[in-house]
Amino acid sequence: MIYSLRRKLKGFSGVKNFYLWALRLLPVHTRYEINRKLRSPYSTLEDDKKIIYIHIPKAAGNALIKSLYGVSATGHDLLSRYKDNNESKFNLYYKFAVVRNPFDRFVSSFFYLKQGGIGFFDDDFAKKYLSGIETFEEFVLKINSDKKFEAAVMSWIHFVPQIDFLSLDGSTIGVDRVVKLEQINDSLSDLCTDLKIPLVEMKRDNASKRAAYKEYYTPELKEVVGRLYEKDLNVLQYSFEG
Repeated sequence: MIYSLRRKLKGFSGVKNFYLWALRLLPVHTRYEINRKLRSPYSTLEDDKKIIYIHIPKAAGNALIKSLYGVSATGHDLLSRYKDNNESKFNLYYKFAVVRNPFDRFVSSFFYLKQGGIGFFDDDFAKKYLSGIETFEEFVLKINSDKKFEAAVMSWIHFVPQIDFLSLDGSTIGVDRVVKLEQINDSLSDLCTDLKIPLVEMKRDNASKRAAYKEYYTPELKEVVGRLYEKDLNVLQYSFEG
């Protein structure tokens, strides 16, 4: 029904504009979820190449897909969305993802959104939740002191734990290959072999302007973010140091 509505809206610009206007009246989290449900997680690239790329935000997703295939990566969908949408494709396609040190990714997501992000969802989230926050320290301390704020932040796509993207049961990795961003140059050869494409050179894309992540952490901030991403740290075998 949702996909049928979307197809009909394409032919009626006035109705579509009204729909988009009405959508903007909803909370940003609700609007984002509706937008995701209006489209299939399977892109043309994935169907053509018989792949499922789990595009975790701020883990070099655009850079990797541009390096591998010369196109931009698609939306940030959890592994479960692919399975629920089309189990036959899910079982057939090769599944892979890039992950990043949670402490580093958290800093990157904050500065990316503070600097504008890409598109009106990023902008709306930043205006609602980050407009009164000037520093990374303020951001983390507010999360630690305000449970409602923590829930809003940690359910936003850029801050959702990486294991939620990669697992169907909340703890077991369900993709064929996980590449650590910190080791991506060493891992590209094996990944390209799996994908049956020539070895490529990794490009750089959408990098936020900031210092090295460790410079933003005090012992207190490290403890808070470690709590938020405890499962990521354990399952993906990361620590603050790397």
